[in-house]
Parts: sequence; structure tokens; C-alpha cells
Amino acid sequence: MGHPPARKPWAPAARRGRVRAVEGKRQLTRLSILTTISQALSANLELDPLLETVHREVSRLFDTTNFLIALYRTGAPDWGLVFRVEHGVRAELRRHTLDVGLTGYTIRSGQALLIQDFRKVRAQLEGQGIRLYGEEPRSWMCVPLKVADRVVGAMAIQNYEIEGAYNHLDLELFTSIASQIAVAIRNAQLYE
Repeated sequence: MGHPPARKPWAPAARRGRVRAVEGKRQLTRLSILTTISQALSANLELDPLLETVHREVSRLFDTTNFLIALYRTGAPDWGLVFRVEHGVRAELRRHTLDVGLTGYTIRSGQALLIQDFRKVRAQLEGQGIRLYGEEPRSWMCVPLKVADRVVGAMAIQNYEIEGAYNHLDLELFTSIASQIAVAIRNAQLYE
């Protein structure tokens, strides 16, 4: 008769240590990327190169195969896409009225939006008067771009294949990035 495997009382502590090390490394990477973004944004006053830099740096943290940046001028009836990638390809830039899409909702409300399973909330969104358009994502994350509590646009990523692609920690990080980007975009607009 065999003996049960020997218990290793140190195993849970070692596992927790590895988890902490991985989380610490992830946090360090996030801080490094935020610093890089901050430096890149402060060095760039032209809008188009700035948007390219934002996309490249955000791509270090998230899958930006489907990514957009929209701008909004206070009091305007619409918002405009200034940078858009769909399925990994730069896509057509358009303008939309404020009642169109999740981006319009984020701009109007000034609130971040995290959707982990779009199919579960579609009816609720439409019930709130949000006019949805385009291909339906499985996951969506959008944050307002704010300067001094004024919404100047929004930044979003979406995933057409994976439900729950983003979580609350991702939303916090995306919001931190957005606050840096908003100021840089505002400076670029003032420069132009």
C-alpha cells in the first residue's frame, strides 16, 4: 500500500509568493508604460503623430486590434473619430451625433464604460436610448478623455471574439492612460 504524498506546508506560501512576484512585475510594467506614454506625449504637439504614439503605447498593454479615439468640442452636437483601427487596419474616420453608440454615451455621461458580455446588456443599452451601430463586440471598454472635469473625447477598445476580455483593473489603467492623453491632445489642439 502506497503512502499519501507528503504534504508540503510551504507550498501555499510559495505559490502566494509567485503570484505576488507576477503581480509586482505586471505593476512595474504598467508603471513603466505610463511613464513612457507621459514622456512621449509631452514631447509631441502635433495631433496625428500623437495619436500614433498613443496607439503604439497602449498596444504594449492591450490588444488594440480594435481601438479608437474620438474628440468632442463642448457644446457641439456631435463627436468625431480622429483615430480608428478595426480588425487591425486603420479605418474610416466619421462624425456621429451624441446619441450614437457607446462612445457617444461615454462622452455624454462622462463615465467610463466596461462591458464584459455585450449580449447580456444589449437590450438594457438600447432601453437607455443608446443607438448602437456597427459590428457587435463581445467585450468593450471606453473611458472619457477629460481636461479639468470637461469631456474632450473618449478612448475605447473592443474585442469581437472574447467575452470578459477586460476587467476593472484594466479599466483603472485605461482611465489613467486617458487622463494623460486628454491633456496631451488638448495641448496639441491648442498648438494647431
